[in-house]
Amino acid sequence: MRKMTAQPTPSAPDAAQKKDAASVFISYSRKDLAFVDRLQTALETRGINAAVDREAIAKGEEWWTRIRQLIEEADTIVFVLSPDSVASAVCQDEVDYAETLNKRFVPVVARDVAGFDVPAQLSKLNYIHFITMPAVGATGDFDTAADELAEAISTDIGWIREHTRIGVLAGRWIARDRNAALLLRGGELQAAESWIASQPAKAPAPTAAHQVLIGESRKAAARRQRNWLAGALAAVLIASSLAVWSEINRRIAVAERNRVERVLERTTEATKQLVIDIANRYAPRRGIPRDMIVAILSQARKLVAELESVGEKRPTLLLNGGLALAELSAAMRAQGEDQAALETAEATVAVFRKLRAVAPADPGWQSGLVVGLDRLGDIRFDLGQHDAARTAYDEGLEIARSLPASVARDRQIASALENVGHSDEAAGQLDAAKVNYMTALETWQALPDDGSDVERLRAIAATLERIGDIASKTGDIDAALSAYRDSLARTETLAAQDENNTDWQQDLGTAHQKLGDMLLQTGDGAGALAQYEAHLKIATRLHESDSAWRPWRRALMIAGERLGNAAYTLGQGQRALTAFESALEHARVLAGTATVAGGGLDDLSRLMRSTTLAAASVNGNGDAAKRAQQMVGAFRDIAVASGAENIAAYEAPLLSDAAWFQLLTGAFDLALASARNAAALAPDAVLYQSNLAHALMFTGAVDDARNIYLAHKDAETIGGMNWQAYIASDFSALREAGYMHPLMAEIEAAFR
Repeated sequence: MRKMTAQPTPSAPDAAQKKDAASVFISYSRKDLAFVDRLQTALETRGINAAVDREAIAKGEEWWTRIRQLIEEADTIVFVLSPDSVASAVCQDEVDYAETLNKRFVPVVARDVAGFDVPAQLSKLNYIHFITMPAVGATGDFDTAADELAEAISTDIGWIREHTRIGVLAGRWIARDRNAALLLRGGELQAAESWIASQPAKAPAPTAAHQVLIGESRKAAARRQRNWLAGALAAVLIASSLAVWSEINRRIAVAERNRVERVLERTTEATKQLVIDIANRYAPRRGIPRDMIVAILSQARKLVAELESVGEKRPTLLLNGGLALAELSAAMRAQGEDQAALETAEATVAVFRKLRAVAPADPGWQSGLVVGLDRLGDIRFDLGQHDAARTAYDEGLEIARSLPASVARDRQIASALENVGHSDEAAGQLDAAKVNYMTALETWQALPDDGSDVERLRAIAATLERIGDIASKTGDIDAALSAYRDSLARTETLAAQDENNTDWQQDLGTAHQKLGDMLLQTGDGAGALAQYEAHLKIATRLHESDSAWRPWRRALMIAGERLGNAAYTLGQGQRALTAFESALEHARVLAGTATVAGGGLDDLSRLMRSTTLAAASVNGNGDAAKRAQQMVGAFRDIAVASGAENIAAYEAPLLSDAAWFQLLTGAFDLALASARNAAALAPDAVLYQSNLAHALMFTGAVDDARNIYLAHKDAETIGGMNWQAYIASDFSALREAGYMHPLMAEIEAAFR
């Protein structure tokens, strides 16, 4: 459905100052919270933004996702050293993840850690002591240590902040399937290349993600430069014709001027319509090489520039150019050319500002400016320019409200309210978002309806979906279900009018998915599966209409995975296995045809694991063990072919799964090899140590196994289960499979 996003401008007087400040994430043990509270206040007093996780929620996937985001957005990781923090598996996980991003660490001593094993990443660094340590000249004065810490954080902060910013951009680019729209362009690319070449001596090195993003951005820039040459002959011919008219216009006698201007206006009107037709024809097209479409749209953009130069300041000619630019910006955005779309949208706004200056009261030109600001806001938000996007949205809403009363004005107000509402939602201001969405819905519903207004129907469905999202986030399940059902009904009506309209069909698939998610949350598994089946059917039809269009293959993969997860949760093993196997085939293709090295390997690894787990429930552990071993080999082949680096995080869990099912089938030597490989790839991951201990136990290395079991006693795990409970669960499964060992009873006794 139509995406209208923005972010509000900070209202606090020092918002801009905070935005430019250094930012840190404080990693600590809960037992040091009082010290951390004081430390955070001291840093913020010194102009440093300090993020601290204080939420006492289960250490599950949602929690870890939030922690990772805080780490990603921090310039520096401040690790609070104490006997409890250096023994914490969670703190170690935070350090390990930060290390994968090449974050800068600054360890501070809150309690003496002499004699304790400090994480290797930190032990080699200089500590800042907040306790008395005469041997290193530390007096224990808190403010003195805080000043030293602030100075360390601020060293090379300009370069470090770019490390963080570009790292976040690289992470977003990778997470969004290496979308070309998120590559660096123009001055931003040049700045990034200068940044990577000017690394300070003691600054953390750029990551592989930094380097790949910048490298692929440069390659894409070179391709775009070549593509812009395509179709140049046609544009030159048209532009030359316009230039001839311009020259005639300057030289002709006064008696002929009016006639020539009429011809020029008719020419520019026809050209404007041609450009709009090109934009509308190619914006949604699939199956045509994207480079070709971009080249056509680019030449159309040049043609509009010629219109502007010929028309000079004539309102009629400016209007033609502005309308054509508005359509071109939308078409370029649909093709993922966000930077070109941004430039075109800015040109649209500039044209209508010129018109507004000529006749400020003209409602048509004011309305055109609203359209331009709407497009400009959307594109700026896509590029991460959230404050600038909100400025555009706010101005558009203000102008729309000032227009004379009309149906067209009300449509623009409703659209602008949706944008502002989504801006509030993105900022976590859910009450404000709900008010704006409800007002937008009321405005859309009040418009006259003769049954043919598809834009109104689609907008109502989209707004209802937004209202459902807010209700879901605030825990109002009944309201969410009502809104999603209403949205689905309206989207079905719209999609039935044209089964070949891919945008409407995509809307319908999303509506089924949203309702399915909510039904599953309420325990209506059968209802949820029906919605997921409908979603999968639509995704399949879209993919079959153009199997080369990568986003539709990915959408089909996700739809299949969602259905598989729901079926597995409901105990429908065979249905889940069939869905996972189908989704896995698409994941293999996506990973093997990624536009950059390593694209899609995370999806591939996850679906391989899901398929193996479902196979165990349907065909038993023997089939699962065989599949798991095959998955490891297949993953390696695809990863090597893609040229990806740093794939340990995806390969280690596959090896761990193989080890587990090999244990359950008595293939202990194979299990030992798999477990050792998994532990080698992720030596600090506690969970992978469990299978290694089991395999050592059954292959006779009892002392080594005992040491591992006891070494991790009381360790925390990301899944929320402590080490003792996790091992007890494994022992139970092994006994059920018929495998027992005296060490198991010994370990259970030691854990009591």
